Amino acid sequence: MNSYIAFYKGTQIEVQSNTSFEAQQEAARQLKAKKHYNVMVVPAEKDGGSSTKSIAFFSDAITIIPHSASSPWFPAFQWLDHEVSIREFANGEPCTLEQEEETGDYIVRLADGSFMQGPEC
Repeated sequence: MNSYIAFYKGTQIEVQSNTSFEAQQEAARQLKAKKHYNVMVVPAEKDGGSSTKSIAFFSDAITIIPHSASSPWFPAFQWLDHEVSIREFANGEPCTLEQEEETGDYIVRLADGSFMQGPEC
């Protein structure tokens, strides 16, 4: 059983599931989303261990090419496949930075549930 963090309309929850698809369906049910594909899920843990590591100190000038993004103030599709700095994405808000162990992707998270995920440029 794996842990996933689900995001929908600025709300973030954690769900347990065997696959990301099952996690997406369960999160959609819990969040009362009409379409499960409108819910974004990312791994929180894999088989009881963390699949990401937190990076305590980082530069907000780090640039990422996001392949997944969610932001209530900017349509996600405009972020995708463009170089975006953490500074630009966070827009002055505090954020956290994590790195996925398997892919090396960076995940920038804001307190409101917005996130951006992708490799560093």
